[in-house]
Amino acid sequence: MLGEDRDEEGEDRDRASGVVGMGAACLDYLASVTEYPKPDDKIRSTAFKTEGGGNCGNSLVAISRLLSSQSSLMPALESKVKMVTKVGLDSVGEATLSLVEEEGVDVSSCFRGGETSAFTYILVDEKDKTRTCIHTPLAEQMTEDEIQAIRDNADDILGGVSVVVFDGRHTEGALALAQIARERKITILVDAEKPRPLLKDLLQLADVVVAPESFLSSGTSDTSILSQAIDFARDCLPRAKLLCVTRGKRGSITLAPAQLGTPVNNDTGGMDEKDGEEENRGGAERDPLSLFVRGEAWFDSGEVVLVPFTRPLGGGDGSSAFETSSCAIPDELVVDTTGAGDAFIGALAFAIAFPSIFSKAPLGGVIGLASIVAAIKLQKFGARSGLVHGRNLALEDLLQIK
Repeated sequence: MLGEDRDEEGEDRDRASGVVGMGAACLDYLASVTEYPKPDDKIRSTAFKTEGGGNCGNSLVAISRLLSSQSSLMPALESKVKMVTKVGLDSVGEATLSLVEEEGVDVSSCFRGGETSAFTYILVDEKDKTRTCIHTPLAEQMTEDEIQAIRDNADDILGGVSVVVFDGRHTEGALALAQIARERKITILVDAEKPRPLLKDLLQLADVVVAPESFLSSGTSDTSILSQAIDFARDCLPRAKLLCVTRGKRGSITLAPAQLGTPVNNDTGGMDEKDGEEENRGGAERDPLSLFVRGEAWFDSGEVVLVPFTRPLGGGDGSSAFETSSCAIPDELVVDTTGAGDAFIGALAFAIAFPSIFSKAPLGGVIGLASIVAAIKLQKFGARSGLVHGRNLALEDLLQIK
């Protein structure tokens, strides 16, 4: 069974495993309607709910739920999932933190300030299977003193952590934390949902990047999504070792080097020679991504069928690789797309942070698992209602090569 063949090195690695997420957490107010209203319409909702939201909060809840089922397999596991964010001094802020804390996420490094917290109105269109978000941002952004507090408390925030996830919010504070994480060789995963201030600086530090297709193309490019992904990796990601581009109903593509754990774009991206040598020497042993192996995998999760596969692509030296997963989920099963990307990111971060669970799993299998977690979420109303618990997924079956 998965996790039984464990050596002392694997147990030590797990004890040092954990995930920190820094970014958005808020409340979502969701209303489902039969079709999107026309201007000046008066319509009735068919369903309504309030639940926790925000990219970072959703991804951390996904990780915590997947992790909670693994304690029996790995009794020595001493892990944590921690959030760094800021909410207001109102009841919305209190509820925002309480909802993630109830899921096992540590909120002791979160800040509070300002009169009102962030919240989002979400209109779910049952006819076209879309959702429209109207976001009200946090009234008081992170202050210089709070950013300095992140630096001062980095030992507590990053202690025993193997992956830090950023969604581009609170970016000045995120950059401060990412720089320290980089110095400590902690894997940095960036959710590039859309252009944000200073996001380009954060991407310069990223080891893993997940971006929707719209981030690369903005709907205006005539070049293929693969070409756009390669250009993006070359121009913006000097250190990244994995780039996942999510494509909604069309699944996702993932760019990775032929030797996992080395940069996607094959150049040092401005690193000096000494730094570059240090990155390449022994990097495959240190980097969690190097534990994944290549291979084809087939998955069947009830009514959700994912078929990830791997094939070589790219330059003549064979240094780049291309993974793709096609998601065949019938339209009638899609209830709400809210938070699907957050679910994908949470599952991917989970796999990277706890490598002994995924010992020698195929990279295609890991991407497929992330796709499955996202696809299951699509079948529920709200970002968190559909986040699956690990006990409901046979991880050892999902990740083996068929």
